[in-house]
Amino acid sequence: MDANKTSSSTRAKAAQAKLYRPAPPCLVSVKRMLDISPNLRRITFTGEDISHFPAFCPGAHIKVFLPLPHQAVPQLPTQSSKGNTWADMSEKPHIRTYSVRKIRTQLQEIDIEFVLHGEHNPASGFAIQAKVGDVLGLSRPSGPDPMVPDADYFSITGDLTALPAIAAMLEIMPAHVKGQVRVGVLEKEDCIPLIKPEGIQVKYYIRDNASLIHDVLDHSVHQIGMADAKLHHWVAGEEGLVVPIRQFLLKEMKIKKMNMYAIPYWRKDLKEEDYHQARHDIMDQT
Repeated sequence: MDANKTSSSTRAKAAQAKLYRPAPPCLVSVKRMLDISPNLRRITFTGEDISHFPAFCPGAHIKVFLPLPHQAVPQLPTQSSKGNTWADMSEKPHIRTYSVRKIRTQLQEIDIEFVLHGEHNPASGFAIQAKVGDVLGLSRPSGPDPMVPDADYFSITGDLTALPAIAAMLEIMPAHVKGQVRVGVLEKEDCIPLIKPEGIQVKYYIRDNASLIHDVLDHSVHQIGMADAKLHHWVAGEEGLVVPIRQFLLKEMKIKKMNMYAIPYWRKDLKEEDYHQARHDIMDQT
Protein backbone atom coordinates (compact mmCIF):
# COMPACT_ATOMS: atom_id res chain seq x y z
CA MET A 1 0.00 0.00 0.00
CA ASP A 2 1.20 3.53 -0.79
CA ALA A 3 2.86 5.06 2.28
CA ASN A 4 1.23 8.43 1.63
CA LYS A 5 -2.22 6.86 1.52
CA THR A 6 -1.55 4.98 4.75
CA SER A 7 -0.36 8.15 6.45
CA SER A 8 -3.39 10.08 5.17
CA SER A 9 -5.79 7.39 6.41
CA THR A 10 -4.14 7.35 9.84
CA ARG A 11 -4.40 11.14 10.13
CA ALA A 12 -8.07 11.02 9.11
CA LYS A 13 -8.88 8.41 11.75
CA ALA A 14 -7.00 10.39 14.40
CA ALA A 15 -8.86 13.56 13.44
CA GLN A 16 -12.21 11.75 13.60
CA ALA A 17 -11.37 10.28 17.02
CA LYS A 18 -10.44 13.75 18.27
CA LEU A 19 -13.64 15.22 16.83
CA TYR A 20 -15.90 12.81 18.75
CA ARG A 21 -13.91 12.72 21.97
CA PRO A 22 -16.02 14.21 24.79
CA ALA A 23 -14.96 17.58 26.11
CA PRO A 24 -13.04 17.19 29.38
CA PRO A 25 -14.64 18.31 32.66
CA CYS A 26 -13.95 21.85 33.81
CA LEU A 27 -13.67 23.65 37.13
CA VAL A 28 -16.38 26.08 38.21
CA SER A 29 -16.97 28.07 41.37
CA VAL A 30 -20.02 28.96 43.45
CA LYS A 31 -21.37 32.41 42.54
CA ARG A 32 -24.60 32.50 44.57
CA MET A 33 -27.16 30.30 46.32
CA LEU A 34 -30.94 30.33 46.66
CA ASP A 35 -33.12 28.04 48.76
CA ILE A 36 -36.07 27.02 46.56
CA SER A 37 -37.63 25.08 49.46
CA PRO A 38 -36.40 23.71 52.81
CA ASN A 39 -35.08 20.64 50.95
CA LEU A 40 -33.97 22.10 47.61
CA ARG A 41 -31.10 24.54 47.12
CA ARG A 42 -30.20 26.18 43.83
CA ILE A 43 -26.51 26.92 43.38
CA THR A 44 -25.32 29.12 40.53
CA PHE A 45 -21.83 28.22 39.32
CA THR A 46 -19.58 30.30 37.12
CA GLY A 47 -16.54 29.55 34.98
CA GLU A 48 -15.11 30.50 31.59
CA ASP A 49 -15.73 27.03 30.14
CA ILE A 50 -19.50 27.39 30.67
CA SER A 51 -19.49 29.75 27.69
CA HIS A 52 -18.72 26.68 25.54
CA PHE A 53 -21.61 24.60 26.94
CA PRO A 54 -24.79 24.16 24.87
CA ALA A 55 -26.77 27.37 25.20
CA PHE A 56 -30.08 25.51 25.38
CA CYS A 57 -30.10 22.31 27.42
CA PRO A 58 -32.72 22.57 30.21
CA GLY A 59 -33.06 19.31 32.15
CA ALA A 60 -29.98 17.75 30.55
CA HIS A 61 -27.78 15.42 32.61
CA ILE A 62 -24.54 16.79 33.98
CA LYS A 63 -21.79 15.10 36.01
CA VAL A 64 -20.64 16.88 39.15
CA PHE A 65 -17.08 16.20 40.41
CA LEU A 66 -16.99 16.87 44.15
CA PRO A 67 -13.76 17.50 46.08
CA LEU A 68 -12.74 15.00 48.73
CA PRO A 69 -12.83 16.21 52.37
CA HIS A 70 -9.14 17.18 52.33
CA GLN A 71 -9.33 18.95 48.97
CA ALA A 72 -10.24 22.53 48.11
CA VAL A 73 -10.31 21.67 44.40
CA PRO A 74 -11.23 18.24 42.97
CA GLN A 75 -8.79 16.33 40.80
CA LEU A 76 -10.27 16.17 37.31
CA PRO A 77 -9.60 13.32 34.89
CA THR A 78 -7.77 13.45 31.62
CA GLN A 79 -9.39 12.08 28.48
CA SER A 80 -8.12 9.02 26.64
CA SER A 81 -9.48 6.47 24.19
CA LYS A 82 -10.56 4.45 27.24
CA GLY A 83 -12.49 7.33 28.79
CA ASN A 84 -11.67 9.26 31.93
CA THR A 85 -8.39 8.46 33.65
CA TRP A 86 -7.04 9.80 36.94
CA ALA A 87 -3.39 10.47 37.72
CA ASP A 88 -3.98 9.21 41.27
CA MET A 89 -7.02 6.99 41.85
CA SER A 90 -6.86 7.66 45.60
CA GLU A 91 -7.62 11.30 44.77
CA LYS A 92 -10.55 10.53 42.46
CA PRO A 93 -13.46 12.82 43.40
CA HIS A 94 -17.00 11.81 44.26
CA ILE A 95 -19.04 11.91 41.03
CA ARG A 96 -22.77 12.48 40.98
CA THR A 97 -25.33 13.11 38.22
CA TYR A 98 -27.62 16.13 38.30
CA SER A 99 -29.90 18.05 35.95
CA VAL A 100 -29.24 21.43 34.37
CA ARG A 101 -31.87 23.74 35.80
CA LYS A 102 -30.87 26.70 33.66
CA ILE A 103 -27.81 27.89 31.78
CA ARG A 104 -26.73 31.37 30.69
CA THR A 105 -23.67 30.90 28.52
CA GLN A 106 -23.12 34.61 27.84
CA LEU A 107 -22.91 35.23 31.58
CA GLN A 108 -20.88 32.03 32.11
CA GLU A 109 -23.47 30.79 34.63
CA ILE A 110 -25.21 27.48 35.22
CA ASP A 111 -27.87 26.65 37.82
CA ILE A 112 -27.98 23.22 39.50
CA GLU A 113 -30.47 22.35 42.25
CA PHE A 114 -29.42 20.01 45.06
CA VAL A 115 -31.74 18.03 47.33
CA LEU A 116 -30.57 18.61 50.91
CA HIS A 117 -30.59 15.31 52.77
CA GLY A 118 -27.75 15.51 55.24
CA GLU A 119 -24.09 16.47 55.40
CA HIS A 120 -23.00 12.82 55.25
CA ASN A 121 -23.77 12.71 51.52
CA PRO A 122 -20.98 14.21 49.36
CA ALA A 123 -23.26 16.26 47.10
CA SER A 124 -25.78 17.25 49.75
CA GLY A 125 -22.94 18.04 52.14
CA PHE A 126 -21.29 20.28 49.55
CA ALA A 127 -24.56 22.12 48.95
CA ILE A 128 -25.30 22.58 52.65
CA GLN A 129 -21.84 23.97 53.40
CA ALA A 130 -21.32 25.83 50.12
CA LYS A 131 -19.79 29.30 50.18
CA VAL A 132 -19.18 31.75 47.36
CA GLY A 133 -15.92 30.75 45.70
CA ASP A 134 -16.09 27.02 46.52
CA VAL A 135 -14.94 24.90 43.58
CA LEU A 136 -16.14 21.70 41.94
CA GLY A 137 -15.94 20.12 38.50
CA LEU A 138 -18.61 19.79 35.83
CA SER A 139 -18.87 17.67 32.71
CA ARG A 140 -20.42 18.96 29.54
CA PRO A 141 -24.25 18.56 29.68
CA SER A 142 -25.62 15.47 27.92
CA GLY A 143 -28.69 13.26 27.86
CA PRO A 144 -31.79 12.88 25.70
CA ASP A 145 -31.80 15.25 22.75
CA PRO A 146 -34.30 16.71 22.80
CA MET A 147 -35.26 16.33 26.46
CA VAL A 148 -38.75 17.55 25.49
CA PRO A 149 -39.81 15.66 22.33
CA ASP A 150 -42.53 16.64 19.90
CA ALA A 151 -45.75 15.61 21.67
CA ASP A 152 -49.25 16.92 22.37
CA TYR A 153 -49.71 15.28 25.76
CA PHE A 154 -47.20 14.63 28.54
CA SER A 155 -47.49 12.34 31.54
CA ILE A 156 -44.67 13.40 33.86
CA THR A 157 -43.82 11.77 37.18
CA GLY A 158 -40.93 12.25 39.58
CA ASP A 159 -39.72 12.82 43.10
CA LEU A 160 -37.87 15.79 44.57
CA THR A 161 -34.63 14.79 42.80
CA ALA A 162 -36.47 14.98 39.46
CA LEU A 163 -38.24 18.28 40.20
CA PRO A 164 -35.44 20.51 38.80
CA ALA A 165 -35.56 18.69 35.46
CA ILE A 166 -39.37 18.76 35.45
CA ALA A 167 -39.43 22.50 36.17
CA ALA A 168 -36.87 23.15 33.43
CA MET A 169 -38.84 21.12 30.87
CA LEU A 170 -42.18 22.72 31.69
CA GLU A 171 -40.76 26.20 31.13
CA ILE A 172 -39.85 25.42 27.51
CA MET A 173 -42.92 23.43 26.47
CA PRO A 174 -45.12 24.87 23.70
CA ALA A 175 -48.18 26.70 25.02
CA HIS A 176 -50.64 24.29 23.35
CA VAL A 177 -49.53 21.06 25.04
CA LYS A 178 -51.56 19.33 27.73
CA GLY A 179 -50.72 16.79 30.38
CA GLN A 180 -50.40 15.66 33.96
CA VAL A 181 -47.45 16.24 36.29
CA ARG A 182 -47.18 14.31 39.56
CA VAL A 183 -44.35 14.93 42.01
CA GLY A 184 -43.58 13.22 45.30
CA VAL A 185 -42.02 15.59 47.86
CA LEU A 186 -40.95 15.55 51.49
CA GLU A 187 -43.07 18.35 52.94
CA LYS A 188 -45.64 20.99 52.06
CA GLU A 189 -43.02 23.69 51.48
CA ASP A 190 -41.56 21.61 48.63
CA CYS A 191 -44.77 22.12 46.64
CA ILE A 192 -43.32 25.02 44.69
CA PRO A 193 -45.21 26.87 41.92
CA LEU A 194 -44.09 25.93 38.41
CA ILE A 195 -44.08 27.93 35.20
CA LYS A 196 -46.01 25.77 32.73
CA PRO A 197 -48.47 25.67 29.83
CA GLU A 198 -52.06 26.27 30.90
CA GLY A 199 -53.09 22.77 29.82
CA ILE A 200 -50.62 21.07 32.17
CA GLN A 201 -52.00 20.09 35.57
CA VAL A 202 -49.61 19.67 38.52
CA LYS A 203 -50.26 17.63 41.65
CA TYR A 204 -47.91 17.16 44.59
CA TYR A 205 -47.86 14.16 46.92
CA ILE A 206 -46.32 14.65 50.36
CA ARG A 207 -44.59 11.43 51.47
CA ASP A 208 -47.22 9.36 49.65
CA ASN A 209 -45.61 7.52 46.75
CA ALA A 210 -48.19 4.75 46.97
CA SER A 211 -51.01 7.12 46.00
CA LEU A 212 -48.79 8.78 43.40
CA ILE A 213 -48.03 5.46 41.68
CA HIS A 214 -51.71 4.39 41.83
CA ASP A 215 -52.86 7.64 40.24
CA VAL A 216 -50.26 7.44 37.46
CA LEU A 217 -51.23 3.87 36.56
CA ASP A 218 -54.93 4.68 36.68
CA HIS A 219 -54.46 7.74 34.50
CA SER A 220 -52.36 5.75 32.03
CA VAL A 221 -55.22 3.29 31.50
CA HIS A 222 -57.54 6.16 30.64
CA GLN A 223 -55.07 7.42 28.04
CA ILE A 224 -55.80 4.40 25.85
CA GLY A 225 -58.52 6.38 24.09
CA MET A 226 -56.06 9.13 23.12
CA ALA A 227 -54.69 7.17 20.17
CA ASP A 228 -54.60 10.18 17.86
CA ALA A 229 -52.56 12.31 20.24
CA LYS A 230 -48.79 12.22 20.47
CA LEU A 231 -48.20 10.90 23.98
CA HIS A 232 -44.95 11.03 25.89
CA HIS A 233 -44.30 9.49 29.31
CA TRP A 234 -41.51 10.88 31.51
CA VAL A 235 -40.65 9.21 34.83
CA ALA A 236 -37.59 9.76 37.02
CA GLY A 237 -36.52 9.52 40.64
CA GLU A 238 -35.96 6.79 43.20
CA GLU A 239 -36.14 3.20 41.94
CA GLY A 240 -39.18 2.29 44.04
CA LEU A 241 -41.15 5.03 42.30
CA VAL A 242 -39.86 4.58 38.76
CA VAL A 243 -39.74 0.80 38.27
CA PRO A 244 -43.45 -0.03 38.92
CA ILE A 245 -44.53 2.71 36.51
CA ARG A 246 -41.92 1.76 33.92
CA GLN A 247 -42.90 -1.91 33.98
CA PHE A 248 -46.61 -1.07 33.74
CA LEU A 249 -46.07 1.20 30.75
CA LEU A 250 -43.90 -1.34 28.93
CA LYS A 251 -45.70 -4.59 29.75
CA GLU A 252 -49.33 -3.61 30.32
CA MET A 253 -49.70 -0.48 28.20
CA LYS A 254 -47.28 -1.68 25.49
CA ILE A 255 -45.73 1.78 25.30
CA LYS A 256 -42.73 1.89 22.98
CA LYS A 257 -39.44 2.96 24.52
CA MET A 258 -39.21 5.75 21.96
CA ASN A 259 -42.33 7.28 23.52
CA MET A 260 -41.08 7.25 27.08
CA TYR A 261 -38.25 8.32 29.34
CA ALA A 262 -38.30 6.23 32.52
CA ILE A 263 -35.01 6.22 34.41
CA PRO A 264 -34.36 5.50 38.08
CA TYR A 265 -31.93 8.17 39.25
CA TRP A 266 -31.07 6.46 42.52
CA ARG A 267 -31.87 3.69 44.98
CA LYS A 268 -32.32 4.23 48.68
CA ASP A 269 -29.21 3.37 50.74
CA LEU A 270 -26.96 2.97 47.67
CA LYS A 271 -24.26 5.34 46.45
CA GLU A 272 -24.42 6.32 42.79
CA GLU A 273 -21.27 4.37 41.91
CA ASP A 274 -22.74 1.25 43.55
CA TYR A 275 -26.02 1.68 41.68
CA HIS A 276 -24.53 2.07 38.21
CA GLN A 277 -24.88 -1.54 37.03
CA ALA A 278 -28.28 -2.09 38.67
CA ARG A 279 -29.64 0.97 36.85
CA HIS A 280 -28.38 -0.35 33.51
CA ASP A 281 -29.93 -3.76 34.22
CA ILE A 282 -33.31 -2.05 34.70
CA MET A 283 -32.91 0.02 31.54
CA ASP A 284 -32.09 -3.12 29.52
CA GLN A 285 -35.35 -4.80 30.51
CA THR A 286 -38.10 -4.80 27.91
